[in-house]
Amino acid sequence: MKMILRNDIKYRVMKIINTLSVLFFLLFAVACTSESDTIMNDIDKEVETTTEKVAVFDISFMSNVIDTKASVSEDDTESKDNEARVAENAISNCFIAALDAENNVVSSFVYEGKEDFTQNGNIATINNHMIIKVPANTPPTLRFYAVANLYITEQYTSSIKGELLGCKTLSAIQEVVFNDEAPTVLVKVGCSEAYSNYKTGTSINSDTYTEVTIPVTQRSAAIELAEFKVVDSNKDEIKEVVVKSLQLLNMKEKAKVGGEYEDSNKNKPQESCRYHLEDDCVNESGYHFSSFKDIRFYAYDNTSDAKTSLKIDYTVNGVFYSRTYTIKTPATNGYTESVVGGKLYQLYVTVGAVSEDIQFKVNDWIPNKIDLGEIEGTLK
Repeated sequence: MKMILRNDIKYRVMKIINTLSVLFFLLFAVACTSESDTIMNDIDKEVETTTEKVAVFDISFMSNVIDTKASVSEDDTESKDNEARVAENAISNCFIAALDAENNVVSSFVYEGKEDFTQNGNIATINNHMIIKVPANTPPTLRFYAVANLYITEQYTSSIKGELLGCKTLSAIQEVVFNDEAPTVLVKVGCSEAYSNYKTGTSINSDTYTEVTIPVTQRSAAIELAEFKVVDSNKDEIKEVVVKSLQLLNMKEKAKVGGEYEDSNKNKPQESCRYHLEDDCVNESGYHFSSFKDIRFYAYDNTSDAKTSLKIDYTVNGVFYSRTYTIKTPATNGYTESVVGGKLYQLYVTVGAVSEDIQFKVNDWIPNKIDLGEIEGTLK
């Protein structure tokens, strides 16, 4: 009996010693890793050098400096374009998921807070690494899916942050609904190409760093009145025309990460704020509008029966008029009355004594790129 008890005590002591040894190793590994590193998919556990390796990704975000807003009036000022571009290109946080060839989530993380980013013009760099543990012999081909600009402030964190982190597949991510992210939050979504043969190693150091680029597009659409003219019966332009206010009608304020949110009970089209140009017009970001060309509306996808439209109130020689125009998207056979995310809609309106001429110019909105840098591997 004494022998059994003695062996039991000896076994427990050895178990405690082994546990302490493992804890010591983990503390040592964390101490050797930058405090800003993002520890992914059990990388905090010891790497099995014969079967596992680590891959480290340096992440930055780069907005494309090419402005697709090619059709503007000659008197449109650069200040409007620059002001809009700064707001629309900005990235304040980002959810990133690493996907394998079957679109399963290998690992994911949300980078948030001003301390996580360095902004320099059109480039936002994340101040840490994304670290993933992969099989040593057959590292999976990876793609990186990004959802940038969740609604996160010092006082509030978006309800979908935890939902995105809990997703196990790409399809699950794309089904997540933006509950807090209004169109004006300017969420951006995109996925990289598939990469293989990225750098790996048995420890976290510069030899294992790789960089990848994720092109992302605006999730909402932008809508603006680019030109508004009234002509007389001789088709001469009337100069005494004043646009008094603009309002976007039947705009959808919710969307899914990967498509239109069609729940009619929870996503009823709403009216936007009416911008009165005769007053000191200021939008929610504090921008002043001295002309209708300074106003840009944002809305999510809408193919419902309640069509998104732009209401224009104006006067001609002091007489009040109002016009409403449904937003249209180019289709195979002309146009469809719809709004598609990622598009920039510009309305050129000429009101005549007999008829009206309405031209829609629809472009891909200013794209952005999330740059994870140069990767030394095979682009599939």
